[in-house]
Amino acid sequence: MQETVLGMPLADFENLLTEVLVAGLIVYMFYIIWKIGKHSKAGRFGMGVLFVVLGLGMLGVIVKPIIAKVLGIH
Repeated sequence: MQETVLGMPLADFENLLTEVLVAGLIVYMFYIIWKIGKHSKAGRFGMGVLFVVLGLGMLGVIVKPIIAKVLGIH
C-alpha cells in the first residue's frame, strides 16, 4: 500500500516540500544580501554588484531544473 500525506503520494509531497523550502531559502538569501548591503552602506551601485555577484550562485539552482526539463533529462 502506498503511503499518502494530505491526499498525495509521499514522493510527490516530498518533491513539493523540497521545492517550497528551497524557494524559501533563496528568498532568505536575497534578504541576507540586502542586509549586508545596508549594513556596509554599499549604495546603489554596490548593492547592485552584491545582488548580481551573489545572486549568480542562486541562479544555477533556479535554472538547472528548467534546463533539465527542456533537454528531457530527469
